[in-house]
Amino acid sequence: MMDAFMLRAAFGTQQTDEPKGPDAPNALFGPVEGHGKAQADLNKTVSRSLQVWLDTHPAMKRGVLAALGAAVLLAARAAVRS
Repeated sequence: MMDAFMLRAAFGTQQTDEPKGPDAPNALFGPVEGHGKAQADLNKTVSRSLQVWLDTHPAMKRGVLAALGAAVLLAARAAVRS
C-alpha cells in the first residue's frame, strides 16, 4: 500500500517535463565539480546491535542458541515431572 502511495505521490513530484540544460551538473557517473563529498569518520561509528554482534561472532551465536535450546528442554522436562 505504501509503495502504491509513493509511486503516485512522491516520485511524480520529483520529475519535470522541462529538458535539462546542457550546462546543468551531471552526477550520474561521478561527483559534481565543485561539490565535495560528505565528511564522515566511519572509524568512529559504534554498533550496539545484538544482531550485528552475533553476526560477527558466529561461534558465539551457535553457543547462545545451543544454551537457549538446552534451557528450554530442561524447563520442559521439569514442567512434565511436576
